[in-house]
Amino acid sequence: MTNLTHLENPRELLHAVLRVNFLSFVEYAFAYIHQGQRLRHGEHLELLCHWLTNVSEGECRRLIINMPPRTLKSFVTSVCWIAWELGHHPGKSFIVVTHNQALGRVLADQTRRIMEAPWYKELFPKTRIRSDFSQVLHFKTSAGGGRLAVGIGSGVTGQGGDALIVDDSIDAEDATYESRRNHVNQTFDTAIQSRINNRSKAAFVVLGQRLHEDDLCGHLDRKGSFQKLAVPLIAKEPMTYQVGDFTWWRPEGHVLDPVSNTPEAVDILIAENSAGDFEAQYQQNPIPPSGEHLDLSWFPRWNTIPKSANQCVMSWDLASSVGENSSYSGCLVIKTDWKSHYVEHIWRGKLEFNPLTEVAEELIKRFQPDAILVEMAALGPALHDVLKDTGHRPIGIPTPSDSKIVRGKRHLVKFKSGSVILPENHAFLGELLNELMAFPHGLTDD
Repeated sequence: MTNLTHLENPRELLHAVLRVNFLSFVEYAFAYIHQGQRLRHGEHLELLCHWLTNVSEGECRRLIINMPPRTLKSFVTSVCWIAWELGHHPGKSFIVVTHNQALGRVLADQTRRIMEAPWYKELFPKTRIRSDFSQVLHFKTSAGGGRLAVGIGSGVTGQGGDALIVDDSIDAEDATYESRRNHVNQTFDTAIQSRINNRSKAAFVVLGQRLHEDDLCGHLDRKGSFQKLAVPLIAKEPMTYQVGDFTWWRPEGHVLDPVSNTPEAVDILIAENSAGDFEAQYQQNPIPPSGEHLDLSWFPRWNTIPKSANQCVMSWDLASSVGENSSYSGCLVIKTDWKSHYVEHIWRGKLEFNPLTEVAEELIKRFQPDAILVEMAALGPALHDVLKDTGHRPIGIPTPSDSKIVRGKRHLVKFKSGSVILPENHAFLGELLNELMAFPHGLTDD
């Protein structure tokens, strides 16, 4: 720790502390931006500042930060940390990516206001914003560094940076659509991270609350190259956080910022959000511990399908491709007496079309369905035609226009009444139960 005991002038001592202690800098900057309002101390802010200091010192190069809304993670990271880093390294360039330009503008404006403040200029006399390059969304320092703000969809072609921050890469509504999640993840993989000047020394910081198991944070976490800081609103069990010489122990039931998050306020949050949304956004757990829409107690089990269920229906839902991020193609076989529906078999896989038709013929031969339903989307029409040409009588089902959540809710009465019965033992049962619990926040939602 830097020795400051030789400084007798209070102003010099304050400036020295603000230069070396990032948390103190954040508190001072907060009061400046919010017209003298004092920042309430919270261990989660101290923890976050220690992690970002680690990034500054090169101890951590890739960091995921997951915290609930209104915990100042964006102000600390995308505003203050950039200003503090440019104070120490005016030649450093930052790229900040957000899901829309409105958020990017707010964060960029606050960074620039801090850097143009008289107290900041006293702290860091070598860091100055160029008068001829001082736009809100893109400004540069006289030493060649700066801050560029872009939207996730606008691209950063021709721009390079020494550090990359992705702050709220997707909004909550878009996160419910697989195609939009995939677009964000692929944009990061192919377009955004390639704009870093020196990958061996660059800093990557991705922050936001969790919205889905396959949001950008989940996508990057599975790669295994990022360290992760996940702080739920409520500690469901004792939790210990440690970074450097800082340790924070949270007892079970501890709530972040209890002055703001009173028991009454937390009860309102829980009541106003679905179980899945609360678990994802506030607890940083995008797979709820119990099903948001479905309850496993609704599904009885069968050991032997009764003879009265003598009608067999086979249903196909096909994907359009077999890439890593593609959906599965799936087949469901149900025996039914039109009152009770016994799930006899489920198949799913990622196959090219010709092997897929072979699987279809094999399953048709095995189960001898009375009706074959094929959703007329993606590869569905092609399978429909092949089955028809080989002597079967498939029934084409139009592509639904409503979301899977809306369609699922229409059939809740069947589930709640115990009309859908699952096998007691089957190879697919474990995966099926996990996906039922995660719906609609799981990686697959079919």
